[in-house]
Amino acid sequence: MIKYFKNELEIVISSEDCLDLNMKDCSKKLGVETIAQALDIDKKDIMAFGDSGNDYKMLQFVGYPVAMKDSYMSTKGFKNITYFTNDENGVADYLERKFL
Repeated sequence: MIKYFKNELEIVISSEDCLDLNMKDCSKKLGVETIAQALDIDKKDIMAFGDSGNDYKMLQFVGYPVAMKDSYMSTKGFKNITYFTNDENGVADYLERKFL
């Protein structure tokens, strides 16, 4: 089946129990990259948060990747990990600790 759609779809394992089918050239990484180019922002100056496999390429692209606690991305070797999950306001807590 995959051979019929390999030019149109990108298959991503989002978590241990989830498989994403995305249109080719439609990803979070491409979105961040496009905005960075449009606004002339160096990727080393971008922080991004991610919790699942569909965030992996985006986190690899940015200069400051942050994985969410207890998430699929927290097992992928990113050195920055939140103290709390998404449901526990982990992004807000991380930003407060980093910038306040």
